[in-house]
Amino acid sequence: MAGTSASDPQNKGVFVSDATAQVSGGRDTGAAAVAPNGERRQQGPEEIPVSVRYNERDAVTLMCSPSELRELAVGWLFAEGFLQSTGEIMSIGACDEMRMVTVTASPDRWDVVSQRRRTLSSGCGGGTSRHPNEEELRRIDGTHDPNCSLLRHMLAHATEYKRTGGIHAAALTDGSRMLFLSEDIGRHNAVDKVIGRGLLAGTSFGSTQLMTTGRISSDIVMKAARAGIPVVISLSVATSLAADLALRAGILLVGRGAQPEPIVYR
Repeated sequence: MAGTSASDPQNKGVFVSDATAQVSGGRDTGAAAVAPNGERRQQGPEEIPVSVRYNERDAVTLMCSPSELRELAVGWLFAEGFLQSTGEIMSIGACDEMRMVTVTASPDRWDVVSQRRRTLSSGCGGGTSRHPNEEELRRIDGTHDPNCSLLRHMLAHATEYKRTGGIHAAALTDGSRMLFLSEDIGRHNAVDKVIGRGLLAGTSFGSTQLMTTGRISSDIVMKAARAGIPVVISLSVATSLAADLALRAGILLVGRGAQPEPIVYR
């Protein structure tokens, strides 16, 4: 990969990639950020492609961080409708070297789910998700009080988020304490991972709250609705479609959750 010279006056004050980077075995062995004075800074977050196979078919390839791959696959398959519960999983295996997660499940929903219309998501990775529609929105009833103070708790424990500044974090709480925390280069992946963790642990989502460092887009709301999560709190804001879908699904959205006056979408 051709790097940009730090001595280039047009790039003054900008960190650039080291042109001598070598990649081996999926691990970056030489890439680093280089300051204008030539000082090498810490390496950025790792990104790899991981294929998810569902009942011997290639379901998706996700650009993600190389951690919690089983949880990521389960969360994604659940969000997309391939899985209704973890009880349907007959076997699951993750191979780090092959960058692949294989899931065998019954019943097989490939024909039904794979034919649904898909939409390019607003995520940085250019992923796809099923187009939201009224029939798929799960209505969540009841009144739920968001606990935004746990967002700061999540940030304090998100080690990669703090180390690199280029990682998203997502967490599930029970409203008073953090249950699970996951991190990934993609905000959708981080949410899929933490929901996957909840599914594999048998969590009852009806009393949980989802927190994320990323903006709340329509597909994030769909993931929460699919799991039955009644509250979504973000460090960022919600899109207009996300707010509309959340209203119809009975999900309470909170934006700018770490600020003194968060935005509550009603």
